[in-house]
Amino acid sequence: LRVFAQDTEFGDLDAKFEEDESSSLSVEADPEKIRQVVWNLLRNGADAALRGGKHLWISVEAGPEHATLKFRDDGPGIPQEFQDKVFDPFFTTKVKGTGLGLAMVHGTVVDHGGTITVESEVGAGTTFILRLPYHQQHVEP
Repeated sequence: LRVFAQDTEFGDLDAKFEEDESSSLSVEADPEKIRQVVWNLLRNGADAALRGGKHLWISVEAGPEHATLKFRDDGPGIPQEFQDKVFDPFFTTKVKGTGLGLAMVHGTVVDHGGTITVESEVGAGTTFILRLPYHQQHVEP
């Protein structure tokens, strides 16, 4: 998130990070792969937000069995007919996109025992919801 905040390409973007500080969130994951997942979701959200209201919200929440990361933008949204396809390899609505970013994100999340879903409404933005299981030693507060 610190690196992303320094990217001048997104200078007009208002990005906010919210964290559930009531609990220590520890997931068992490959840090480099999860870093790439987060980076892809940040970039996609930022690209969309810059075509809409220019806001991106990232939140981390503690659930009973998993940590939840949400990436929400106020961009143009994803039409309903495309929402089931966004994680398919080579599917893209971007002029310069390859359609591999979200496919990689999905594969990595599943490989880590997690899930990722998308909620979107045309004209109201998109939210990607990433859930990763806790590290085995996680203790509820």
